[in-house]
Amino acid sequence: MKNNIIYTFILFGLLTFTYFFQELKEREKFELKDKKEILFKAGKFSSFKIGDAHVVKVENEYFLKKSNYLASEEKVSKVFKILSGIRVEKVLPLSSHDIIENKNLFFPKQERKISFLFKKNKFDFYLGNKLEFSQSFYFRVINAGKLTWGIAKDVSDFEGFYRKENYERSPKRYNRLVDLLNVNDQFFRKEKILKNRDIKKIKILSLKKEIFTVDLKEKKTYPEKFKGLHYSKAKLNVFPQDLLNLRAKFIEKTYLKSKLEKKLSQIELFASDGVKITLGLFGKYKGRKGFFLTHSGKRTLSHLDQREVTPFFLTVQEFWDLRPKKDLSLTNISVSGTKELKGKNLQNVLSFLLKRPNRVSLFKESSLGKEHFSIKGEKLSFKVFKETQELVFLNTYTGVGYHYWVGNRPKLLTLLGQR
Repeated sequence: MKNNIIYTFILFGLLTFTYFFQELKEREKFELKDKKEILFKAGKFSSFKIGDAHVVKVENEYFLKKSNYLASEEKVSKVFKILSGIRVEKVLPLSSHDIIENKNLFFPKQERKISFLFKKNKFDFYLGNKLEFSQSFYFRVINAGKLTWGIAKDVSDFEGFYRKENYERSPKRYNRLVDLLNVNDQFFRKEKILKNRDIKKIKILSLKKEIFTVDLKEKKTYPEKFKGLHYSKAKLNVFPQDLLNLRAKFIEKTYLKSKLEKKLSQIELFASDGVKITLGLFGKYKGRKGFFLTHSGKRTLSHLDQREVTPFFLTVQEFWDLRPKKDLSLTNISVSGTKELKGKNLQNVLSFLLKRPNRVSLFKESSLGKEHFSIKGEKLSFKVFKETQELVFLNTYTGVGYHYWVGNRPKLLTLLGQR
């Protein structure tokens, strides 16, 4: 009995070893077969031409030869990912003469081609016509002068919906290849300026020469908010993402520093990993007006659209919640001044206290002119002054003046007893 148990364990061990050995052998055979079928392999190429684009590789960066603009690493990777999914199904034994004679059967009139240039040789891939009852297609390759042609299939990932009965002959993957081989420079242009990273602090030198710092870890600014105000959590949360998501119309690989004029703003980013990035915004380059962004440690120049430059013109008060009150009850509020305010007129004036003003400032009451009326209530005390085209609500507890631009609105001036 004891011997039978021992023999059973030995037999089980041998079967397990045989299974795993055979499984490993089959997997190695599959991987070897897959490697043989791969048409595109990553190599140390110097450039590639696809559609109307010519992308050059210098060290770890890509740029467009015609324009000298930076090319997007993500777009280049996307192209390689699709191409690496092409598998050779069958090599056909026809000569180049046979192909030329029957070219229209195998290849479209408009050439669909990608060329890789290496130091010593060149690799050309030509996409042929799709087979009618399959996802497969004809191809031809000229590698270092040697011609190979045959039938291949794209097995790379593809997101899309298929009807079950049409899947085998679906043209979707093939059409994606067609589109890929017809791209232009615009497709490859790099737009994203900054890499994603954890930003802990931002220092800004604004257009008005105001210097301030935003501490994203402490959720505050320097200079700090005025007494009685709060920080804007929404703005503190979204601001670093606005900067990291900055996009350029295009990015020049190099530029002439001496040709930059009219510095508008500067932003310094301090990352958690110790990296410091300085972005300089200029209003003129080579005599042309626009928005031009420099990046410390890089020789690139980003050309920005007007919609992208808003973060460079912020003031420290953009990060404060400037509303005098978040909510307001009309009960137990008294208003006294040059004109009695009741009902809707009273509501119109008090509604200012719930709105964000254009700006705030610290005031001494003596520095203002004659007050038009005052507002008092529980934990509430404001004096209202009419300055040039604005109303100033002065919080007598904190000394903070809330400036609302009103212009020369007739109804409001009548309400305040000015007409």
